[in-house]
Amino acid sequence: VICWGNNWAEMHPILFSRFIDRKQKGHKIKMIDMATRRTRTTEAADHYLEFQPQTDMMIANGICHLLVKNNAYDKEFVSRRARFKSNEGADITFEEYTQFLAYYTPEVVSELSGLSMDQIHLLADLFSDPKEKIVSLWCMGMNQHTRGTAINNLVYNVHILSGKIGKPGM
Repeated sequence: VICWGNNWAEMHPILFSRFIDRKQKGHKIKMIDMATRRTRTTEAADHYLEFQPQTDMMIANGICHLLVKNNAYDKEFVSRRARFKSNEGADITFEEYTQFLAYYTPEVVSELSGLSMDQIHLLADLFSDPKEKIVSLWCMGMNQHTRGTAINNLVYNVHILSGKIGKPGM
């Protein structure tokens, strides 16, 4: 479970308690709390990744950059299911999308977001592992973001590139 800038423990207490119950029963389930401040959710997280406000979009693009650069994206899923659009909404090719992502290197994302390069690689490695099932969660923070539609789309981009969408446990 990856929490994108939310306090799952307080905003979704029933779901959070189910997660804690499963974890206490020994299920192999882990959580990454990505946020701009520590919360009750942080205390239950396996990893806490504190980023600078308004840089979560950079992080999502950085994950996508590494998935493509490392040839670790789900090629079959992307070729069959994905369509790419520019920021202006025009259709673009996968190669044009790759060119857009070229800027979002781990070095650039680390410098701007405050995450370490190891933390950025941790996220990309999880998404690139075909055996990992990942659920991303967010609350109103992302939806009320100054670029709310964009960050929501970018989290979907990460899941689409990795093929971790529309399948059980994802």
